[in-house]
Amino acid sequence: MGLIALTCAEAPGGDITQSLLEIYGFADSTFSNRGGNVVQTAPFTVEGVDVAISDDNEYITFLQVGSTDAQVCVYVFADDSETWNQLLDCISFFV
Repeated sequence: MGLIALTCAEAPGGDITQSLLEIYGFADSTFSNRGGNVVQTAPFTVEGVDVAISDDNEYITFLQVGSTDAQVCVYVFADDSETWNQLLDCISFFV
């Protein structure tokens, strides 16, 4: 199964510190939501986002960037609950 990630710097219905990550699986010529949506909150105003998916499709890194701050969080796919769960705390840094 291949994965496609869609991101939004400002989550619809959220505020300027919340970003949205949606993951879709692609198999047999069909797209389907895989694991629901992730809303990630930053301690700053989010101006941009980026995402990376591991080669085995089990881990996702979700980066939020502000004017001077950034944070990256890692999510792992839980097969038993079919959800993306945050792995440890997010890592914050200055840009």
